[in-house]
Amino acid sequence: FSSSSSVTMLHKFGKFDAVCALPIPNKRAFVLLRMTAEEIGESTMVSLEKFEETLEPYEKAKKRLESFLPGALNVTKQQDIEASITLHEDASLLITHVTARATTVVEREKNSVITKIQSAISRKSGGDDGFVDGFQLNAATGREQLITFCAMVGTMYNRFYAPKEVDKLRAFNFIRVIPDRLATTFDGSDDPQKAAISLAAAHLSNVAIKRVKNTVNDEIAKFVSVASDSNAATKTIKAVGRVDVSAASVLAEVYSQFSSNISSEEHQQTNGDAQRRVFYPEGEGRAQLVSLVEKVKSPGLRVVRKELYELYCSWDAMSEEVDGYKGFKCCIVPKKTYDDLHPEKDKQVELFFRENLKETSLPNGVWEALYTIQELAPNVCELTLLAKVSPGRIRSTFAKVESLQAAFRRNGKEVDEEIRNGLAAIIESSSARHNLNENQLNFVNEVKKTMRATAKETGEYGWIKVNSPSPFVEMSRTHSDKVALSSAKTIIDCRPAQVIAWNFDYCSRERMRISAEEENPARICVEKRGENDSIFATIKRFPLVLSDRLFVVRQIWRMTDEGRACELYCASIPLDVDFGIRQRTKTTRALTHFLLRAELIGGNNSKSAVAQSKVELLQFVDPRGFIPKWVVKMKLPQALGVVIEARDEFKQDEAVDRTALELIIANMNSANETYTEEEDSIVSNLMIQGKRTSLSKLEHVPTADNFLRVQANYAGGGRGLGKGTITLDSTVEELAANEYLATSRDMTARFDGKVERDVAKISNHAQIVEQVRKLDVPGLRQRTFGFKVIWKKVGDGEYAVVHSSLPVDSELKIEAKLKKGSYVRATIQTLAHFQTLPAVNGVPQTKLTYYMIEVDMAGHIPKPLVNLNLASFFSNLSVLRARYDKSLQIDAEERNKLVDVILADDNPRDKFSADEAAILAEAANSLDEYNDIATLSPETIRLDGLEAFTSCCVIGKDATKKQRWGKVVTRIRASPEQVLAYLLVNNSRCRMSREDLEKEMKVLNDHRRYTFHRFKTGAVFDLFSLLLWKEEEEEMGDYTVCSVPSKEALRELSELSTSNKLHKSTKLIELAEYYKIQAEGNETLVTHLLTIPDSHWHLPVSELQFFMRTLPQMSTYFWRHLYALHEWEELDGVFFGKLLMYTHAVKSSNLADLWQGTESLKVLGKKYPWLESFVGVLCENKLLGHLSRSLPLKSNLDSITPQEGKVLGARFAPHLAMNLVPSAAVDEYILTYESLQELEGREKKWFRPFLGVVAADLLAKEPWGLKLRLFLGAGLSIVDVATDIFMSWTYFTSEEDGAAQFGVSILIMLGLSLVCQTVIVIFQHWKKDICLKLRELAFVLSFVKPGVDAMRVSSEFEDPELRVDVMTELICGRMVKLFAEGIPGSILQIYALVMLTSNRTGSAYFSAAVSLLTTGVMGATICYDFDVNPTKRLNNPEFYGYISDDASMRGLTFFLLMNNSALVLATRALAASLLVIVDPTYLLAAIFIDNGLYFLQKILRHDFIYWIPSSGIVNLVISFFVRLVVKLVVDFTGIAQFRHPYEMGGLYWSLNMVVSNLGCWASVYVYSSNIEDGLEEGSLLRILGYLTGLQALNFTCFLLAIKPEYLHTFTSTETGVSNGQQQFLGGKSDAAKSAVFTRNEAIWRPIKEEISTWLVDNWLDWNRKKPEWFSEKFRASIPEDMLPDIENLEGLRLQSGISTQNSSDSSSSLSTFNYYNPGSDTISSYRSR
Repeated sequence: FSSSSSVTMLHKFGKFDAVCALPIPNKRAFVLLRMTAEEIGESTMVSLEKFEETLEPYEKAKKRLESFLPGALNVTKQQDIEASITLHEDASLLITHVTARATTVVEREKNSVITKIQSAISRKSGGDDGFVDGFQLNAATGREQLITFCAMVGTMYNRFYAPKEVDKLRAFNFIRVIPDRLATTFDGSDDPQKAAISLAAAHLSNVAIKRVKNTVNDEIAKFVSVASDSNAATKTIKAVGRVDVSAASVLAEVYSQFSSNISSEEHQQTNGDAQRRVFYPEGEGRAQLVSLVEKVKSPGLRVVRKELYELYCSWDAMSEEVDGYKGFKCCIVPKKTYDDLHPEKDKQVELFFRENLKETSLPNGVWEALYTIQELAPNVCELTLLAKVSPGRIRSTFAKVESLQAAFRRNGKEVDEEIRNGLAAIIESSSARHNLNENQLNFVNEVKKTMRATAKETGEYGWIKVNSPSPFVEMSRTHSDKVALSSAKTIIDCRPAQVIAWNFDYCSRERMRISAEEENPARICVEKRGENDSIFATIKRFPLVLSDRLFVVRQIWRMTDEGRACELYCASIPLDVDFGIRQRTKTTRALTHFLLRAELIGGNNSKSAVAQSKVELLQFVDPRGFIPKWVVKMKLPQALGVVIEARDEFKQDEAVDRTALELIIANMNSANETYTEEEDSIVSNLMIQGKRTSLSKLEHVPTADNFLRVQANYAGGGRGLGKGTITLDSTVEELAANEYLATSRDMTARFDGKVERDVAKISNHAQIVEQVRKLDVPGLRQRTFGFKVIWKKVGDGEYAVVHSSLPVDSELKIEAKLKKGSYVRATIQTLAHFQTLPAVNGVPQTKLTYYMIEVDMAGHIPKPLVNLNLASFFSNLSVLRARYDKSLQIDAEERNKLVDVILADDNPRDKFSADEAAILAEAANSLDEYNDIATLSPETIRLDGLEAFTSCCVIGKDATKKQRWGKVVTRIRASPEQVLAYLLVNNSRCRMSREDLEKEMKVLNDHRRYTFHRFKTGAVFDLFSLLLWKEEEEEMGDYTVCSVPSKEALRELSELSTSNKLHKSTKLIELAEYYKIQAEGNETLVTHLLTIPDSHWHLPVSELQFFMRTLPQMSTYFWRHLYALHEWEELDGVFFGKLLMYTHAVKSSNLADLWQGTESLKVLGKKYPWLESFVGVLCENKLLGHLSRSLPLKSNLDSITPQEGKVLGARFAPHLAMNLVPSAAVDEYILTYESLQELEGREKKWFRPFLGVVAADLLAKEPWGLKLRLFLGAGLSIVDVATDIFMSWTYFTSEEDGAAQFGVSILIMLGLSLVCQTVIVIFQHWKKDICLKLRELAFVLSFVKPGVDAMRVSSEFEDPELRVDVMTELICGRMVKLFAEGIPGSILQIYALVMLTSNRTGSAYFSAAVSLLTTGVMGATICYDFDVNPTKRLNNPEFYGYISDDASMRGLTFFLLMNNSALVLATRALAASLLVIVDPTYLLAAIFIDNGLYFLQKILRHDFIYWIPSSGIVNLVISFFVRLVVKLVVDFTGIAQFRHPYEMGGLYWSLNMVVSNLGCWASVYVYSSNIEDGLEEGSLLRILGYLTGLQALNFTCFLLAIKPEYLHTFTSTETGVSNGQQQFLGGKSDAAKSAVFTRNEAIWRPIKEEISTWLVDNWLDWNRKKPEWFSEKFRASIPEDMLPDIENLEGLRLQSGISTQNSSDSSSSLSTFNYYNPGSDTISSYRSR
């Protein structure tokens, strides 16, 4: 089987073979194709053999292949084909082996056949294109059968060749046969495979090694042998690292490193055609012999030489009993070892090495290696490499290990969890196996002894509490002035072994990431002495004034208490560690001891759903050095933070709370509770007081929740009354149990350490709660509470949960822990009354009325503070509602019911009263009347950013009807019936906003209903309406909806509510709304029109906008809750970007709610856990705020952490700031990071459009975005003009003769520049009105036009009325400034410096430098903006794309381009000045001759006409003027963009640069020969030498910085005509081809017939699919004689029977290829007839 990157060609014994190994996608299959051509007399026999190994069943494989060959060969004569299929079923391996053969005879000689086969197979075009091109290329020769045959194999190769897939299949088969290979071994010690491993271990061990410098933080630990001679012939190296895959998979990769496809390709790229062969000796299933030649750098030199390696490679498994762990070992040893282990020579082996030895003079290289692969978990292993190599191979050997790790990298948290679970399993099964040895016991006893001594020394002072960062972790320390013991206690939701395993894995992926974020210099595992004994070292970063602290610790774990508990002992040890780094300061060795004990709660037989462990950490830390004790004590919580991290890692708060809730609910449903008289009395009294509270005079307290009603009253002192009412979507038992559960973790987390509770259970229905609450008011002491909590069923479906305070004089245990005088005793009496309501759409409903009967804060607390606390308390009800919210389910069910009614056959579509028909007719007339809004002079408005989700959003005034109107149009991806149902259910929960106070609705029949709406936007308004809908008779599925003011609705709905609808403070408005719903494919087009009469001019515009938000909110609602992630398209990416930026603009904290409240985003978050943090930082877009993040981004897509996601998002801002166009910034950003490229590959439909929307929005909003481009572009222009004017004034005021002429010349050049720019503006805006033309002229005259153009390009501004796009306008403006201002100004100022000795001042030099710099910047931006533009790179990749994709290289290239233009201008300006001094006619003659030759070659090559569309004499004038400008600009600036074939051409541009430089030297000679008293010739030569030398050096660096594949563009002879034609003929897409009409007709006239055929063949499809580029502007650019006749095309389509649907091309089977049929008619053939 061939493993090279191309099909292997063999020609021997009169036959030609083409062999390629191909996997079939989506199947575990292996394919070999062999094609032969053999001469038979005057004919040639061509055969194809296909060998397939597939995992599909025998019968299925047989059916699939029976018709393969005849259909694939596509022949007309059956007798020319002999086909046979042979299948063999291997039952043991469940594999079907298939052999298929076919033969055909071609009436051609063998050499011709071989040539055609080779040309067909070796093509790299790929996919169907390769086949079609091959057929069309050779169809004229008449060899259809052969070409079809060859093209089939070529297409199969291009489509199916996937070396990575082949390697995966081989690795899969290797892993599968490992048990069989291990079973067939040699007896005893005679096994040469094991012996080779033992010998390699003996040779490579016991070598002194040191860590490679500056690699301590690499994920692969790297070591090299210590040797005094740096030029030693060999070095011993060691590499250790974890690989996120099974040990068997790593073994497969290591063992196949000489035979895999990928390694073969790498070998070919690095070593060329150097040999590489593998031989498998007979009888040894775990060994291979290798013969290869590699290029190696000599030590200390840059000389590369070839070395021959003859190797023996074998592997074996490790046993847990003998080696102590599971895994494998694999060795690579010299062939001499094989010879020593095999005394009897094998002829086949000797023949293998002798045949492959092509170059006998090569020296033998040294390569000896031992791979140890230890299994840490089923899918994680640790790889250790010991190798002896030459110094030139050290880096490549380390790189192979790193690439192996990177290839299998997975999510770090998942890998850590797998390792942790594996270690926990070892710990729990270790009670019998891991008895501590004597050394370990001594260590453990020493740790205990140190802890006891410290406790005895400081414990007599007692323990004091430490403020813990977590409310779930209790921290304390000994009450002593000395640094002593500290303690942390908590409960962790896992088994003890998991806690210990988490702490023991000191260098886990997650903890290494945290250490890197803290910028700690090092954190390593020094030595593993066993599964339960390891040594770790870390250097902790301390502030700059303090030295860093070094910790070297040993950790040992053991099981105790018969497996119920586990302990981890840790202590510092005096061991020197090699970190391989140079510290910024001297490190101080610190000391630490700790004991971590985890004990299982409930014992091993606990039946709890969640295993829990009681964890206690006892720690002693001595940082040493001069650190104040108070600083150490302040940092104690951080030192004990490991317990918090462990708890957060294993927390299962929801499961724990759920278990507790289920227990309480079970007690409620048991009906076996017996209450005491006291308990009954408490409940009865509080129920009575609750009723009294309802009758009290309570003040309304505003809340942010529309579903919550809060009332409160202040009774004096610290007493208050309050009442809150809310409806919840859950059962009454669930909610009552949640209220009774005082120890829920959710409540503890929300208290956030401000409340501390102790709970004592009395019975299943009663408990005592003691509580300490910290008030958020300075100066007020904390409050203590003691109350009894009781739940009781008070009726059918009714429960009461009461909180009754204990007597004030009762003692509370919690107060004993507090310092006297630090608290005040408070009391509280509350009642939570739960009542069952009827279910809504299958969702249970419960009404909760919460009574704050008495609140006594025991002090003189102001009323506002009490009410503030009451409002805050009742806000917890909103949190409770959000937790149980089922609004989506309720609303969806309601809409579905209404959709069924709408679609019902008995729906009365035409049964309307006369009044209703009149209203509907008015609605239709209004919608038609306001359809063309352009004639109504509308004013575009903003809806707080929501207008981004609409295609039309305007407001205006109709003077004839004396009304104000607004219109919104949008497209929604939902059915018309869903949209209609959304509009009809006016009072649905999803349509309630914060401004809505009340909504009610009364349904009269299926198409008629009354609605009431009260809302507050500044004032309170009431709206009573009649809502009607009707289905259009002409268009089924189209609907009209109208909502008009109704007095009947006012009368009807006023009786439905207990509250008065017409309140005195409200205003009644009359608002008419009309909706038109139209189905368009998979989308629905919705038009919303609303009108308000003039009598409501008191109504602010904000109120009108409030109702115009309906459609944007509907669009957002459907997208968030109804679209699945797998359905996302390009428009969804755009919508996501708009919604994200709108949400962030409103409030950045809402991003989390957006993410959790959107169904598809929740799925996306689970798929990519880091994406939410990435998007959050992306929206912040701080240019400098996140640049300090130094976290490396080496992770692949599946292993990125949320922290790395933040860094990745933060690095978007610099790319955005460096590019002019958002799409270019996105392109550069994606190309910079491989993880983003992988993400785009997976989510290619929506990811790039999403980033494009975000980039455009950020550029528009950020001060360094469009504003920066505006001010920078305008600023450079103004500074340049200002310096020119200043120099003009200087020349006018100068007393030297002739100086005033220079001032006049500068003003003339400025005027000429303004005139030229004015001409461009008039040409560009010819179709605009006079006002817009005057505005553009104002930009020109104020010198800010360059900034305005840059801003328009950045915002991707488009206007169909413009002659050319804004990018072309920007370039033309820059060219004019260069031609008329920059170049002449620089020449003039340098000429003045040479001529006017009195004017050689600092200001003159500064002005000249500014002119040169401005010219350089403009020249560089022209090249940069064109090349990095993604559209140009896509449409013309042969020319655009030479600037590197790396951001740093792009910046360097821009700098080099800027220097090139500035240096070229300085050189040419100096030369031109010298010629003018001698005689101006010399300069004019040189320019005339140079340009004459340029125009002559353009005319002779038929390339004179410029590409801008024009005709007649205008065509010639534009071509002459533009080519003259381009030529002069290139002469004086050397802008690389103008080497384009449309301009000067690559070769002529390069020759022009050389000739121009030579002309500069000639000008010095002319000047020196004619001017005697001028500048010295030597000085001029030195200046010119410096300039040309810098220019040559700069240009050389530029050529090295660009991509080498674009160097040919500097020597290309292609003309603009041929390039324009090739861009159409070779266009990869219709969008690229459509650009042909933006070119001059002279370019594409020779291929007019091909263009016409292209238009005719595709016009109907474009008209149906409406691609973005198929715009009105494109259709208008097509000449009338080329426009297709649509009616005739439709008729031809019907006659030919061509289907409009694209056939799917399945690539899973070789029998599904679609071959081109030359006999079939196409539209173009009909057109020809």
